[in-house]
Amino acid sequence: MKKRTRYLANHNRIEIIVTYECNRQCYNCEAQVRQAPSKEKITVEQIENFIAESIENSKKWEHIRILGGEPTLHKDINKIMKVLVEYKNNYSKETIITLVTNGYGDYVNKIKDELEVNYDIKIENSNKTSDIQSHFSPINQAPIDMVEYKNEDFTKGCWITTICGIALDLHGYYPCSASAAADRVLRFGLGMKKFPLAEDSLSNSFTPFCSRCGHYYNEINDIAEFETADMGKVEELEHLINSNQKRIGEKMNLTEEIISPVWKKALKEWREENSYN
Repeated sequence: MKKRTRYLANHNRIEIIVTYECNRQCYNCEAQVRQAPSKEKITVEQIENFIAESIENSKKWEHIRILGGEPTLHKDINKIMKVLVEYKNNYSKETIITLVTNGYGDYVNKIKDELEVNYDIKIENSNKTSDIQSHFSPINQAPIDMVEYKNEDFTKGCWITTICGIALDLHGYYPCSASAAADRVLRFGLGMKKFPLAEDSLSNSFTPFCSRCGHYYNEINDIAEFETADMGKVEELEHLINSNQKRIGEKMNLTEEIISPVWKKALKEWREENSYN
């Protein structure tokens, strides 16, 4: 049996989930938009604090990706982008800022086009036209509900935290955006409130989230040959992921929602608490 690579949190890249509101309801949504609909969003003040702490800690981010939900639905998305681009222009000129959008609907495309014209950013547009995204991982199929992962070492994480980086949402910092979205439902309260330094591995969050995350057992995690995916391996790992992601995604072929017992219980409790019908 092949020894699984240990994936480390990448503190040079960050994904910021600015809102959990979305105009699509995709099956197996990583942000739990369909499973636990919400309009929770980060504030401009939180973004300003993030930038102030980045500068205070001499942090020049390699990549900042803005996610949702659908980020263009945030009422203050222009102010958020202005703060981030000012940081890039005045302090960290090499930082890449990317807005990730579903590209669905006139309003979303109007805001997306305005942001692209007004700011030095990249646009990552998935152009979604259906709520069935067959390449998605079964995000709510928890490994701890599967007998083959009974004795698994979940502190090894998965490729996402190494390639995409750590994450920030309104509740704090997490090892990845999937764990941030999961904590919104699971209510573990594991979001770090203080700016995570390089020595903050965030690995204490791997087990509670990876053991419940469908990304963990995606076969793409097994393509790397090295024992540990440290920061010196990021470029090589990124090439491997990009070369294999489409092929492996097509094999997923998910056309329905998969929710294992751990998640059925968590989502039921979340809906009851939030009076969701």
